[in-house]
Amino acid sequence: MGALALILGYLLGPSARELVPPLNEVASSAVIGGIGLGIVATIPLVLFVAVLRRIKHPAIEELDKLSDHPMIGLMLRLNAWELFAISLCAGVGEELLFRGWLLPWL
Repeated sequence: MGALALILGYLLGPSARELVPPLNEVASSAVIGGIGLGIVATIPLVLFVAVLRRIKHPAIEELDKLSDHPMIGLMLRLNAWELFAISLCAGVGEELLFRGWLLPWL
């Protein structure tokens, strides 16, 4: 998605490259602090899902059956670095495509 955003920005404008910080700014305290804040903000969500899964309700049980999907089995076989890379690419790609190109374009 990120590559698509960059190509669309190049061909149609506006450029999503403006959202990509230079390499010397990637290790800045603001970026690292933002990543840390994002990690801390996920803790309540994980706890909420853990509590929610304990509720006996047909809708929740139906959602819980999604964990039997074959894609989950494939994801469980990945190591931590592979999961990190997939998560990073998905998050950055989505932001570049939607917030970096589509919203300014609209």
